[in-house]
Amino acid sequence: MSIKRKILLGYGIGYLLLCVVIVWGIVHIVQLGKATDAILSENYRSILAAENMIDALERQDSAVLLIIGGNRQIGIEQFREYEADFIEWLTRAKDNITIEGEAEVLATIETTYHTYRMRFAELTGEVISEQASDGFQRYTEDLYPLFLSVRTACIELRNLNQHTMYVASETAGKVAKQAIWSTCGAAGLALLVVTLLSLVTTERVVAPIRRFIQAAKQIASGDYDIERIERTGDELGELAQEFNKMAKQLANYRDMNIDQIVTERNKSETILASIEDGVIVCNPALRLVSANPAAKTLLALGQGEFTGVELHQILPMTKVQESMLMAITGSMTPELPLEQRIFSLEGSAQTKQILFSVSPVLGRDNHPTGAILLLRDVT
Repeated sequence: MSIKRKILLGYGIGYLLLCVVIVWGIVHIVQLGKATDAILSENYRSILAAENMIDALERQDSAVLLIIGGNRQIGIEQFREYEADFIEWLTRAKDNITIEGEAEVLATIETTYHTYRMRFAELTGEVISEQASDGFQRYTEDLYPLFLSVRTACIELRNLNQHTMYVASETAGKVAKQAIWSTCGAAGLALLVVTLLSLVTTERVVAPIRRFIQAAKQIASGDYDIERIERTGDELGELAQEFNKMAKQLANYRDMNIDQIVTERNKSETILASIEDGVIVCNPALRLVSANPAAKTLLALGQGEFTGVELHQILPMTKVQESMLMAITGSMTPELPLEQRIFSLEGSAQTKQILFSVSPVLGRDNHPTGAILLLRDVT
């Protein structure tokens, strides 16, 4: 699997989970809102019906009082008008039965109201006495108690729906809070999963890169014996394969270079040892780098190791020092005459006449990196 697919898979799963949680929360809240609206609207219709029935009933009661007061025709018309309104709202309430106990209350209203209408018909069908007190007495004894019963039942219907609406509202509020908290919890869990997946994916990608960096530093320091980087099935695996090949080739080149350097050094030492004249190689600080056996014999140095010894300690001659310095600094003048390149060297048996010559050792860009002093016994 490629790195791109690993990254997409790691982040894709997490974000897919997060999207599912968010959609689930939104759908849940929307459904809860619709259910709450449905409950509240149904209860509100019953409450509105109860209020209108109470209003119509009170208008009918006023109509009865008009009849008792002598306005018979007006009272009957008003009663019939609001009777139709009452029956209309009663029918609507019966079509909107949604809670327990509502049907029984409506049955009580319908039965009591039917009795109320019958008593009103009896009252208006009889010849009312001219004395208003007789009519009022009939009203207080027959109609008014029925009026109160119907009105009480309507109030009970209204209170029942109001209580149910209040309870539904509180329940809906609690459920909504639970839905919000559950959604937040699920979203937090999804974010945690996303974070963990991101860390795992990042670690799986970065860990091989760390090994590459460590191996590169190791190679840069000259250590080519690195631990082979494990291969994976992605682009980093291909890079690891090529990196391992490169490290192996560099190690082979290093071994080849070391062998070549050792060979060249041995060859140079053999050549120097075979030269009958003395040869001394110095670094820019005029310290001995090497000296062949002829030079050691000529200068009576013995066969010890003199690497790092300053030149003036074994050859205190000023003109030799000056010639070596000019060769190292690149400011050599035309070659000295023969007689100026000869110096005397006191020996145990005799004084030797030594002819010297100096040549710079050129490095990269023809920059002097040392000098060679050639000594020949011309005694």
